[in-house]
Amino acid sequence: MSELEYFQQLPDHVQKDVARCVTMRALKKKELLFKENDIGDQFYIVMDGTLGIIAGGQHVGSIDKGVGFGEVALMTAGGRRTGTIQAMDVATVLCVSRADYKAIFLSKEAHVMQ
Repeated sequence: MSELEYFQQLPDHVQKDVARCVTMRALKKKELLFKENDIGDQFYIVMDGTLGIIAGGQHVGSIDKGVGFGEVALMTAGGRRTGTIQAMDVATVLCVSRADYKAIFLSKEAHVMQ
């Protein structure tokens, strides 16, 4: 994980906390990770592959290796996804639960990025 740009900005102790709680999910080409308006329960970080972002039925962008996403829906109970995420090719994502995301990334220690 430490080779991913997302983790390089985090202090070592935060990287270790994340490593203890993540799970991996493999996606097949064109497989949906989640749909727009689904209730969000996880934060994701792309390990490999490219994911497409679809909003309002239109392809609006992509997410590449090392990028974290999905936090918007985790900020409130019952938060909804703002777009659909679909694997554009074979991909692997790291998954962090809502509870772990809040405990790790929203802690005071995680805000110290230097």
